[in-house]
Amino acid sequence: MDPHLAAKIAAGEVIERPASVVKELIENALDADARHIRVEVEGGGADRILVADDGHGIAAAEVELAFRRHATSKLRTESDLDELATLGFRGEALPNIAAVGDVVCSTRSLQDPVGVELRLLAGAIEQCPVARQPGTTMSVDGLFARFPARRKFLRARSAEAAACVQVAAQLALGFPEVQLVVLVDGREALRTAGDGNLRNAFVAVLGADAADHVLDVPRVCLDDERGEAVVEVDGVCASGSFTRAGRSGVSVLVNRRPVTNRTLTYAVVESYGSLLPTGRQPVAAIYVRVPPAEVEFNVHPSKLEVKLLRERAVYAAIQRALRSVRRGARFSAGRRR
Repeated sequence: MDPHLAAKIAAGEVIERPASVVKELIENALDADARHIRVEVEGGGADRILVADDGHGIAAAEVELAFRRHATSKLRTESDLDELATLGFRGEALPNIAAVGDVVCSTRSLQDPVGVELRLLAGAIEQCPVARQPGTTMSVDGLFARFPARRKFLRARSAEAAACVQVAAQLALGFPEVQLVVLVDGREALRTAGDGNLRNAFVAVLGADAADHVLDVPRVCLDDERGEAVVEVDGVCASGSFTRAGRSGVSVLVNRRPVTNRTLTYAVVESYGSLLPTGRQPVAAIYVRVPPAEVEFNVHPSKLEVKLLRERAVYAAIQRALRSVRRGARFSAGRRR
């Protein structure tokens, strides 16, 4: 297969829409230990996406290497796959983004006296020094502009922008100690405090009217036969009358990563039982911690799907944690949204 064609196919697996770019770039910023992340989305993300962070940056000698396929500093050996501690690990994101859009990467590592700007425009590469603070700014313009067949399948700009905000909100829930600000066409759509408080991050994502309905989910730990903790679950939830029409309000994060898992989502929904009004779904952010070797994120290029070695145990821990909240007087109190 022609390498250019193979690159386009691979890019389509990872970069499905503008929200995919936002997800990958925020994950890179989080892996770089950023404490402040700013996201700008214009034209639903098809016109422009910018993600700026104050993380440790990319060394000047490695900036161009970062855009080569399967180039990653996050994995060294095959055994590292069993102990994943980063959100990204394949080395696919940046080259795939550059394959479907024009990218400008401005970065400076903590060790470099000056930064570097790398431009990848329509296949051409230019690099020059730039004065800036440590951290990285990624700008992606004209997403799918060179691929009209892909671009025509994007939804309305408002829908694509909403998907970008939703992706950012999910990652904000996983990292409440990081301040995340999202601007859509110049207007602020999301801002988290970055103070490490799960409740504050939850309210920032849901809106101020959720503040009076937030409840803490107590930690539940399950041990193995040797007495070692293999499953830990806690989080925050809303009372049974603060609900959503769909299940978009249910967030499950495994080792801080937002995941899609129907079984675990159902564990949350079923825990509310008859407290939910007909046709309504709960609102909760459930944090699951398991040993890295017992979770498989490498199921799909999006890394959203997950396989768990002890899925039944996680299911039981979620239900136990939420049912302990349900016994509280406030769980069913409040108003319907």
